[in-house]
Amino acid sequence: MPRGGLPEATLVKVAHREYWERAVSNCGHTDDWNAYYLKKHQNAIMEMSRQVLNSELEILIQNLKQSTRGSQKAVLMHQALKLQGKQASVEEPPTFLPNSPQTPPNDPPTLTMAENHEILLLMLPVTATLLPYRRILEEMRNHHTEEQSQRGRHLSLILTWSVVDWSLFTGLQSTSTSLPTPSINVPLLELVLKDSSNEQIQRAVAIIGNLIAKDIVKTTKPHIQEQLPSSFDTKEHCVNNVGVAFSVISSVLLCSLIPCRGPGSKPSKQLWTKIFQDTFLIGSEDIDTNWEYQPQIPGNSGKDSARSDFAAVVFTTLGQQFPFFIVEFEANGFSIHKDEIVVVAVFEYNKFLATAPYMTEAEVNRTCLHVGLVNETTIQLGLIKALYNEADRTLLYTYHAQNAIFKFHTGNQEVDIINAFKLMVYLKTFICQDGMTLKVLLNREGTKQNMNLLAALPHLPKKAIKSRIRSEFTLEPKRVKYSDPELN
Repeated sequence: MPRGGLPEATLVKVAHREYWERAVSNCGHTDDWNAYYLKKHQNAIMEMSRQVLNSELEILIQNLKQSTRGSQKAVLMHQALKLQGKQASVEEPPTFLPNSPQTPPNDPPTLTMAENHEILLLMLPVTATLLPYRRILEEMRNHHTEEQSQRGRHLSLILTWSVVDWSLFTGLQSTSTSLPTPSINVPLLELVLKDSSNEQIQRAVAIIGNLIAKDIVKTTKPHIQEQLPSSFDTKEHCVNNVGVAFSVISSVLLCSLIPCRGPGSKPSKQLWTKIFQDTFLIGSEDIDTNWEYQPQIPGNSGKDSARSDFAAVVFTTLGQQFPFFIVEFEANGFSIHKDEIVVVAVFEYNKFLATAPYMTEAEVNRTCLHVGLVNETTIQLGLIKALYNEADRTLLYTYHAQNAIFKFHTGNQEVDIINAFKLMVYLKTFICQDGMTLKVLLNREGTKQNMNLLAALPHLPKKAIKSRIRSEFTLEPKRVKYSDPELN
């Protein structure tokens, strides 16, 4: 660092270190920054330069001591930048889409470039690490097929929330999750099923007998968790509550696909309501459920509000709730709302990491949040994991989109019951246990926090993402064009 330069602890957090490494006396003018940026990125426009500078200055103001010369210069540059932005918005005429005539005053307004153009600004120390991933996204956005192009736009959108697709980022293919064998007190479950007056539920007794014979389900005795011999490994066998099993099986077999509240209502919601409520609440005093969960994202409750249909939550000793499983119900396919649910999960994840007492790098990387996308009688389960590097002070979130998929009403009741057992095992073995991990980390003694972790937490956008139009592909006039000036 040259004499009169910025401290190393601040330089590692900015994206354009080579500019800020100069002596403070050589910085401090927006024109000087614009000359530097436009020379480095010859295809960039002035608006890009302003937005990048704004992000850089916010990092400097937040991390420099107020009494220092560097901090004072950053504040002055920030004020000058704001003034230039106001002047530009008054003086510069609106830019319309290419090949679009200027719209007469009485005609419907044409989308301007400012309204459907987004610049990918990644003010993170991990910017260089992300270059190969960002080049993949650029190729996908420019692909000639609708599927690849739309996926590229979606992944670019969640990248602004510091989320990367796990398989694309690592180059590894996702593998299906290996589930423990479902185990239950079958004699007691059969008694409960036989006691039902419904013939469909009574027929489930014979189906469960077949599953036992095929070794798909194991049978246990009451309180078997306290009596398991060494050969009966609880890591390979999941013991299910008979009450939960009866509730889930009866819900799956008896769920009607006819809307119960007229056209437009969601008949499948009653199926998932019963499954989630009973799985998370029966036999657990540490977990609660929250329907129509609304996170406190800035800009919420307005046109950019975010709301999830369901969340399973844990509480701190002070009564603050943190979701560990967030679900969104859909009507027209899994692609609808998928960006919104990731945004909600990352916002809550960031809040958790900023709240929990001191956590090591290993503890942070063992945490995760689960998400579920429901479409009628199918649920697609994914998860979001933190990728934290203490030495580099970097943190990203990785999104595993299809960790497991469970389908009901397949036309085969045996398959439906197998999937019901597997879903119970997944919810209990993975999701509930991960939720309890968050609860333990939140409520352990101590108020000291990991300052390196806090410094590495991503600066997330301050507005929630609107649900996109309910169509398979976004209409051309509504599509957002993403630019990544750092790739030029």
